[in-house]
Amino acid sequence: MRWPLILCAVVDLTWLSIQAAHSHYRFSLFLAVQMMIVLWVLWYLVKSRYLTVFFNDWPEPTEKAAEEKKLLK
Repeated sequence: MRWPLILCAVVDLTWLSIQAAHSHYRFSLFLAVQMMIVLWVLWYLVKSRYLTVFFNDWPEPTEKAAEEKKLLK
């Protein structure tokens, strides 16, 4: 689950860099804040040791549906 999120963050950072290049690298607070947030997210995704634990806390949709069916019976 981590790698698709990292891929999305890299694509987003690439898109923001392209936007900065098309504005001839003029400073934009909007782009700067977005880039900082995406970089922070990338840093967190790469360095987090507990991200897998966080994702394991969520049941799979099929497990959840099976449990709900058992409760309804």
